[in-house]
Amino acid sequence: MLSIGKLVVVAAAAFSSFSSAIPLQRREAFDYPYGSADVHVVQSQHTERTYNCERGGCPIDYKFSVGLAVRNKVYDKNVGIRWTKDNWMSHNESSAAFVRKIDDSYELWSLDVLASSTHTSVPKFEVSFNGFASFQNGPRTWDPNGNYFIYSKVSPAQPLNVAASAAQYDAASKSVYLTVGVHTYPFDDSDTQNGKVKIIWTIDNWKTNNVAPAETFNKVDKLWQFRFPVVVPSANTPENVTFAVVYESSKGKFWYNNDGKNVVVDIRPYSSSYVYSPVHGTASFTVSIWGAAFDLRRFEARIDNGEWKDITNDFGSYKFDSTTLSNGSHKFQGRALVEDGTVVFHEEHEFTVQN
Repeated sequence: MLSIGKLVVVAAAAFSSFSSAIPLQRREAFDYPYGSADVHVVQSQHTERTYNCERGGCPIDYKFSVGLAVRNKVYDKNVGIRWTKDNWMSHNESSAAFVRKIDDSYELWSLDVLASSTHTSVPKFEVSFNGFASFQNGPRTWDPNGNYFIYSKVSPAQPLNVAASAAQYDAASKSVYLTVGVHTYPFDDSDTQNGKVKIIWTIDNWKTNNVAPAETFNKVDKLWQFRFPVVVPSANTPENVTFAVVYESSKGKFWYNNDGKNVVVDIRPYSSSYVYSPVHGTASFTVSIWGAAFDLRRFEARIDNGEWKDITNDFGSYKFDSTTLSNGSHKFQGRALVEDGTVVFHEEHEFTVQN
């Protein structure tokens, strides 16, 4: 059955900079350092819990937890977070509870939040949040470091993470572009300057490679954004683009390479063909193709280098009468085209006719 696929990329909100170091007397193994402000986010993590799979699905609870360091100025405090899972188009607030003292100046507060209950194994959202505290019902004080990021978390121990990546065909330039979002942990202000983050990529399994610097840095979302052409598609479009990211920070060089496997993004459409051999009488070839980097609009097929036939409306099935062919070996060819007529995928299979 014919399937037309289209890849949609969602870029989420991001991370912020942290410049204050933990004083030596503080021994907490926190994710993020805190300094002299009244409230700082110091911990975050996420969990998933799957329930019984009866009656047509396995419900999954997506939860996250946050720890905050709050200055112990007065006894009466109101502590919590404001969070979003739609890039701040809307938001929620959740209250934290006191846990214990951290030192003579700060207390640890924490909270758990149910972000979503779904039947999918991968969350279709990203959580961004910030912490606040008010003292004796006074005005709120916010963590000065801005937004924090749950699923693509960065910290001093893990200062580099890839948030999103995808390949898409650009009709105007007739090229496939790679789009990547990267979060980094800025150790100081110099780490937000251009040239700090680069992508090393290949389309031929590292026989050759190229280097691309980040195109922009979103200072609000703290997100490095890459977008650059990787290939002009043809009948032999490469299967994928493979890349790693390097971050040359003020504290040294850090790599993100997916635990040595690198990040692999599909370019060429996926395909599966069902070829019957030997063929006798009325037969058909059915080709299923996924879109990958392309918005596929037309599918064509032919036999033995004859005229191409449009099979888009035939559910990817090319029907023919084998009695019109001679006995012996023949060749079936199929191809996929995008809206502007560019051929982005081609395959062929031999089959035998035995009338």
